[in-house]
Amino acid sequence: MEALKLKEAFLKFSKRTDLRIYTAYEEQTLDQQKEEIYYGQDILIATPKRLNRLFLLNSVNVSQLKLFIIEDAVFAEKGMHFADVNRIPRKHG
Repeated sequence: MEALKLKEAFLKFSKRTDLRIYTAYEEQTLDQQKEEIYYGQDILIATPKRLNRLFLLNSVNVSQLKLFIIEDAVFAEKGMHFADVNRIPRKHG
């Protein structure tokens, strides 16, 4: 799973920091993810589908969002959940 690979890369480069890194994807329980994300994460790595679901459930607070990155060009090209995910940073501003 790409999200987990990306998390491992972040952990490697941030091991001497106090950054809180969390990965959200469909195979985990939604309730567990909501609770863990609610208490705050510095970096949230999520699949587009799960990010949209968490956002719609008010589980992701974007009021202090500094940077929003979509790392999957194929995702953007195919339009898979792109419109839903693209709305997230707009709600912040």
